[in-house]
Amino acid sequence: MDFYSDAWAALVLWCVGAAVFWRSRLLTRMTWHTLPILALGCVAIVWVQYTVGLVESFGVAWISSLYLLGLMLALLTGTAWERWQPGQCADFLFIAVLVGASGSLLIQVQQWLLLDPGQLFWLFIPPPPSRFHANLGQPNQLSSLLCLGVLACAWLNGRGRLPGWLAWGWAVMLGVGLALTDSRTGWAIVLVVLGALLVWRRRLAIPRPLLVGAFAWAIVFALCVVALPHVNLWLGRANELQELRGASTLHLRLEYWAKAWDAVLRQPWWGYGWMQASLAQFTPDPYQMVTGGTLRHTHNLVFDLLVELGLPLGLTVCTLLVLWAVSAMRRVERMEQLWMLLFVAALVVHALLEFPLHYAYFLLPLGLMLGALNVTLAFRPLWTTSGWSAVIALALSAGALTVTTRDYLRIEDDFFSLRFEHQRLARPAPQTAPEVVALTQLQDMVWLARVDPVRSHTEQDLDRARRTTMLLPSLMAKYKLASMYALAGQPERAQYWVVVMIRMNRLDARAVRNLQRLWQEQAAIYPAMAEVTWPV
Repeated sequence: MDFYSDAWAALVLWCVGAAVFWRSRLLTRMTWHTLPILALGCVAIVWVQYTVGLVESFGVAWISSLYLLGLMLALLTGTAWERWQPGQCADFLFIAVLVGASGSLLIQVQQWLLLDPGQLFWLFIPPPPSRFHANLGQPNQLSSLLCLGVLACAWLNGRGRLPGWLAWGWAVMLGVGLALTDSRTGWAIVLVVLGALLVWRRRLAIPRPLLVGAFAWAIVFALCVVALPHVNLWLGRANELQELRGASTLHLRLEYWAKAWDAVLRQPWWGYGWMQASLAQFTPDPYQMVTGGTLRHTHNLVFDLLVELGLPLGLTVCTLLVLWAVSAMRRVERMEQLWMLLFVAALVVHALLEFPLHYAYFLLPLGLMLGALNVTLAFRPLWTTSGWSAVIALALSAGALTVTTRDYLRIEDDFFSLRFEHQRLARPAPQTAPEVVALTQLQDMVWLARVDPVRSHTEQDLDRARRTTMLLPSLMAKYKLASMYALAGQPERAQYWVVVMIRMNRLDARAVRNLQRLWQEQAAIYPAMAEVTWPV
C-alpha cells in the first residue's frame, strides 16, 4: 500500500513539474537555493556510501537517491511555480490536502460508527478497535493530514475562497477527526500553530477575529478529546471509560533515542548508511538491544540523520536546515507566508517524533512548499542553470520511476506466489527470487523467505542472509539466520541471533518455548543445532 500511494504521489509530482516547467519556460533560467543543492548533495553522499561499502545493497542506494531526487525536483518545481504564478503553488497544495483530509475523514467516521458503505465498497477499510486511521494506516499520519487540512481552511479563508463561517465549521469537523486519531503528535502540532499565532500577532497585525477563531477551534478540539471516551461508551464502542492517553510510550521513545545516540557514538564518523538506521539497533552485546520491537527508523529526523550520516555530515545537514528555518522565520512579513511556513512546521513537528518524511505523499508536498517559500521569502539563489536541467531531471526521474515500478510489480507477484507455496497451494517456483534491476533489497528479502536454512550454504549466502536480516528484520529472518549459522558450524553467531530474535520481537515465555521446541526438533535431525545454547 505504501508503494502505490508513494508511486501515485511521484506521478502527480512528475506531471505537475512537467506542466510548471513548460508553462514557465520563458523564465529561461532555473534557480537553485540552498535546499535543492543540499538534496542533490545528499544523493552524492548516498552513492559515495555505496561505493565504499557502507550501504551494502544497491537497492537501498537506488531507492534512497530516488526519494532525494524527488525532493529536489519538488523543491525546484515549487520555486519555478512561485516565480511564474505567485501563490498558486500554495493554493494547489492547500486545496489538495483539504480534499485529501476531508476524504479520509469520511472513511474515519465510517470506521468509527461501523457504517456499511454499501455499493461504495472502496470506502470500506476494516476499523481498528481504537485510534481510527482511515486510509492512511497509522493514526499519526492521519493526524498530520487533518492538521494540514485545518491550516488549509485558514489559508483559503485568507485568500477569500472560503467564507469565515464555512472555513471554521469545516475546520471543526476536521478537528473531530483529529480527536478520533487520539494522536499526541496532533496535539503538538496544534500547540505549535497556536504559539506561532501568538508570537507573530503584533508583527503581522493578525486580526482579532482570526485569533479568537483559532483559540475557539482549539477549545472545541479539546472538548472533543475529553468527550470522546464518554461518546464511545455511549455508542458501545468501549466496555468501560477509557482514560486519555498520556505519556505511556514516552519512556519507550526516550529509550529509542538513547540507544540511537549510543549507536552514533559507536560509529561516529561515517554513520551506518542512508536508510540503514535499522543497523544501529544491533549492538555487539545482544542483551543491550532496545526491547521495544523492530526499529527501521529512530522516530526522530535529527537522530536519523546522525545515525545514517555520522556526526560530521549529520550535524552539517542539521545545521543547514536549522539556519534555513531561523532565516525563514525572520523573513515572514505577511499572513500568507506564515500559513505556508506552518504547513512545513506541522510536518517537521511530526518528523521529530516519527518518520512521515519517509512517505512520498508527505515528502513531495513538503518539497513543493519549501520551494515556494524560497521565492516568497526572498532567499537568494546560490546557482542558476538553463532550462535543460529541468528536462534532464524529469527524464531521469521518469526512467527511475519506471524501473522501480517494474521491479516492484515483479517482486509483489513473486511474493504472492510464495504465500501460496507456503500454504502448499502451489508448486515451488523454479527460482528463489525474481530478476530485478534496482530493488535488490526486496529481492534478497524474497530469497531469504524462500531459502531452506538446513541446506549447505556458502559464506556469500550467510553474508546475504545477515545483510537482509539486519536491513529488514523479521522473526522469520532471524530464526533462519540463526539456523544457517548453526549448521555452518558457527554456534556463537547462531546464539547471538537467537537472543536478538527473542528480545527484539518481544516474545513472551510461551512463544519462546514454542520456538525452542521447534529448534530442538530440528536439532534431533541436525546435531549442529544442538550446539547452540538458548537463554534461560
